[in-house]
Amino acid sequence: MTNLLNLKNDDGEIHLNDERMILTSSSIFGTLRKDLIENIGFERMKSFLIRYGWNIGVNDAKKALKGNLSTVKEILGQGPILHMLQGYTKVNTTKLELSMDSQADVHFVKVEGVWVNSYEAEEHITQTGIAEKPVCYTLTGYASGFYSTVCGHEVIFKESACKGAGQSECRYEGKSIHLWGIEIQDELKYYKTKPIVQELAVTYEKLLEERNSLSKVMDIHNLLTEELINGRSLQSIVRMVYQKTKIPLLMENFNSNQVYHAGFHKVKVSEVRNQIKLMREKGTFTLETGSIVKDGMELLYTPITLQNKTYGYCAFAQSDLVEGNTNMEINRRFLRGCP
Repeated sequence: MTNLLNLKNDDGEIHLNDERMILTSSSIFGTLRKDLIENIGFERMKSFLIRYGWNIGVNDAKKALKGNLSTVKEILGQGPILHMLQGYTKVNTTKLELSMDSQADVHFVKVEGVWVNSYEAEEHITQTGIAEKPVCYTLTGYASGFYSTVCGHEVIFKESACKGAGQSECRYEGKSIHLWGIEIQDELKYYKTKPIVQELAVTYEKLLEERNSLSKVMDIHNLLTEELINGRSLQSIVRMVYQKTKIPLLMENFNSNQVYHAGFHKVKVSEVRNQIKLMREKGTFTLETGSIVKDGMELLYTPITLQNKTYGYCAFAQSDLVEGNTNMEINRRFLRGCP
């Protein structure tokens, strides 16, 4: 084991398995971990550390594959050795099952064991206290990357117990991905998370869309105010809103039994009115904004109330079956501004 480690004190270099290494204290990593949680959130921190460990495991596995070891099991045995030499943890493998064909291709692998003295569990407790779930993310990432590279297919590890979460030991289990089934689905997202730069780009696009939606709603409200000041009829106002948004709109006054609409076919107007009437009779028509989904159409409505008395309602249609289908967020924003 120690012949893999080469110290060149005169040159200020440390080599492990012919690769230059650097030494740093585990507390520095703990501080980094804490800073990541505070700056990018727990979920992104977890994904970052899992992929960080994965890349280290892949790198070590490629070197192990170039060695003089003859069997897959011997190569897999190098993973725990390299992991221990780098000071991450002591690895006690309690179970290892391999299934291979005559061409030495690995069909599946199952492995279980214990990580003793995990630096990651220790630092998590020191920096943030006992966690609710296992926290050895770089260890699971490393093992997954190492095994996946050696076996030639995706092998995923997860902790079933962790000292960082208050258990007596860090116990792990690794299996070929097709053996996990739905049990591992929640963990896979951490291996495939988009880089933060891409996430920021998506967030920017959403904010831009949000701003544009808000701008359109403000334009509509300004036009409505102008129409009301000029004494326009409700029908002309409804028609103006439809022309501006291309979203079918319907308003009904319960007291006068008057209906104003634009963008709806007459048959659809009757269907919407009957649906609202049925809801009122059943007592399911509330004072809150709601939606109705029927026959491929989603109807977003809000009651028109005064002193908790309902006088009518305003409704927008959102459906692939309705011409002029646009962003539902504009509808929701507009309805929040209805009286």
